[in-house]
Amino acid sequence: MATALAPVKADEPTEIQEDGKLVLPSEVRDALGAKRPEDILLFESDQGVLVTTRKRYLNWVLDRIGEGLPDDVTLEELIESGREIRGELFEEYYGVGKTGEGH
Repeated sequence: MATALAPVKADEPTEIQEDGKLVLPSEVRDALGAKRPEDILLFESDQGVLVTTRKRYLNWVLDRIGEGLPDDVTLEELIESGREIRGELFEEYYGVGKTGEGH
């Protein structure tokens, strides 16, 4: 489902400085929920460039993963099962048990 886009109204323009840095007005940073220092991500689309924070993007990705799971499986269960499988593979490959001792 597509989300409607609305421009963020800012007192100052977003501008590119002489050294190539992109300056986002405080209203835009507030709308993003961006705090310094925080990674800002830029995505190209047919409509232009989407600006978001790494945290917001990762939450969106996790939500999409959660929506794709069967009803009887939670994202937390999926993460835990992956952790268990990685532990078993590590033990099998390196011969190291959960206590860190070799066989």
